[in-house]
Amino acid sequence: MSGTGTYSSFYEDYNAIIDRYVALGMPRERALIAAVGGDDTFGDIELTLLATLGLRDGHYLIDVGCGSGRLTRRAARMAGLRYLGTDVVQEMLDHASRTCGRPDFRFQHVTGLSIPEADGVADFVSFFSVGTHLRHEEFFLYLSDARRVLKPGGRIVFSFLDIETTVGREVFEIGLRQVRHNVSGWHLNQFIGRSEIPVWARFLGMRKVCMIDGDAPVLTAPPEIAAMLSKPVAGAAFGQSVCVLEKKPL
Repeated sequence: MSGTGTYSSFYEDYNAIIDRYVALGMPRERALIAAVGGDDTFGDIELTLLATLGLRDGHYLIDVGCGSGRLTRRAARMAGLRYLGTDVVQEMLDHASRTCGRPDFRFQHVTGLSIPEADGVADFVSFFSVGTHLRHEEFFLYLSDARRVLKPGGRIVFSFLDIETTVGREVFEIGLRQVRHNVSGWHLNQFIGRSEIPVWARFLGMRKVCMIDGDAPVLTAPPEIAAMLSKPVAGAAFGQSVCVLEKKPL
């Protein structure tokens, strides 16, 4: 494994993490969930966040890096939602597809920095814990392709490692220990500075709607979404900070 954290090694990185958990005695299905960090409770938080940002039943959501389906299974409760989940690990996609209970949901294995969809069709494109593991240039190219598949007025929602938050500082300290003790075998953790994002938005020709501090409580879900959650998430924080970009209307 290269250990560089570039997109070309992302597949190898995650499979190595899954195999490491299995070697420690974890059942493989559980390892698929652990490798992406967070169980379905975190899917409740992700769905709540998207709903507060405007996701509604009948929209088309593209979930880039859907992993083993923590958001997929929660989004599946929106009966009219159209959904495409993509990931670099086919085994994770298979698990998401098998457990979401929605034969109409689509899943696509990807190996590059593009989204397998036509221009101007999606209402939302989410990147949860994706740019956190890519070089800035790689993630920017991914965001650019997300802009392509969005409808005018559509939104990109992405999480990012923010050194100003509690989770960001914890991840940074873990990375320091790994470098100090020459620990290998884990994927790259990439930080993005808050001051960089408005520049990225300008380069992309998009409008920055807002940034949400990772330490801030998740906003209360609309009633129709709250009824779909396994348990209330009011007061829970996302951990990573979140940015919302909007494609400028024609």
